[in-house]
Amino acid sequence: MSPFIMKKLLYLFFATLILASCSENIEDNRPALQGVINNELYRAIDAQAVRGLDGDLTITGLTTGDDLTLRLSSATAGTYSLGDDSPNYAKFTTPGGFTYNTNPDGKGEVVITRLDQANQKVYGSFEFDAIIAGLDTIYVRNGVFFEVPYIQQTEEDINDNPEITCYAGNFVALIDNDHTLSQGLNICITAVANEDQIVITATDPDEKIVVRVPVTAGVGQNPLPAEGFSASYTNLETMVTEEANTGNFIVLSHNINARLIKITFNFITDNHIIDSASLNVTYQ
Repeated sequence: MSPFIMKKLLYLFFATLILASCSENIEDNRPALQGVINNELYRAIDAQAVRGLDGDLTITGLTTGDDLTLRLSSATAGTYSLGDDSPNYAKFTTPGGFTYNTNPDGKGEVVITRLDQANQKVYGSFEFDAIIAGLDTIYVRNGVFFEVPYIQQTEEDINDNPEITCYAGNFVALIDNDHTLSQGLNICITAVANEDQIVITATDPDEKIVVRVPVTAGVGQNPLPAEGFSASYTNLETMVTEEANTGNFIVLSHNINARLIKITFNFITDNHIIDSASLNVTYQ
């Protein structure tokens, strides 16, 4: 069989996998963001979006350690070109902290096929080539996003508490292998440093996860118990908080001057399992 035919069959195979995965998510009403990155299937654990005051739209796919972000100048249905210093861009960050970007030398496009303003959900597709200048290029094909919920940013979001923002960064955690807690509608993510620790909190109307790490945390693994590292899970209906008994925190990167930290983690409390979790935040 010729290499050309093999390549076509490979793309057809991955496209079929993506369509099947989207069908599964349609049935259970979960948002989906997925595609093929360098011939390997990428599927986000969860996806979210924020529509800014000026009408821009940022869509983020969340996995354990990886972040895929699509940033568009508008949320209106249509085609948005990437690359050549366009205001629209796509970027992909690896667990090791390497970021591939379409600006300025990459290329691609994002298509918003539908913006459901009544339910605050967005649908579309994407493909792009993103680059680490002089080092490497990734090729993203057959990308789709389906029923991704978006937050409409308001003046109150910015003015109510300028010191502590609910948009501190990316956060995702799988709870009891049943559902995820991640940024999206009605989610508040804060990250604040005190004298000894950075405290990252993700809260929705039903539950809360708090992660604490030392302000001097360096890159590496930190199995619990580890000095300065802790976590807790709170059921906000019963107001019962359970501290982590065991777990592991892997600090992937920490820029103290820029106040940026990226961690993957998991932990177990008396009654709950928090797994496939990651955060990438800017702390105050």
